Amino acid sequence: RAALASSLSARGITYSPGENPAAPEPFPLAIASNVPVRGEVDSRRSRRANLYTSSAHYAFTLTETRDVSITLKIVEARDPAHADLDLLVFNEKGDAVEQSVDINGVGGVERVDARLPPGRYRIEVRSWSNSEDAALTSQTANQGTYTLFARY
Repeated sequence: RAALASSLSARGITYSPGENPAAPEPFPLAIASNVPVRGEVDSRRSRRANLYTSSAHYAFTLTETRDVSITLKIVEARDPAHADLDLLVFNEKGDAVEQSVDINGVGGVERVDARLPPGRYRIEVRSWSNSEDAALTSQTANQGTYTLFARY
């Protein structure tokens, strides 16, 4: 635990195992409803050795059951042939509750529409494909810049 806390601390992330959430803001970053954010994820350079840049995480909280719509648009990439990003939504227990993992690239859109109960949710933008727990290879590693928009 100490080694993990030290590693995260070097990136400005406080980690407190046993607390909920274990890593408070800025991880995951808060995402406001109806306010687009722009980001980049990359697992091509490091083959996911640097997990800090291979996915991005955002959070929002619902105080009542609501319809939620989350849209990820891939806007550019160094290598457009390897720009397939995925969109996943997790509940506060860490269980995946929704996902969009279409095969696409620059100009592609991943979208999640769901009715979710009250609670804290984490959105992950992922730059690697992990179908059937496949090993990360040059074919499953991706990089791209995106715009993420959540309405809740």
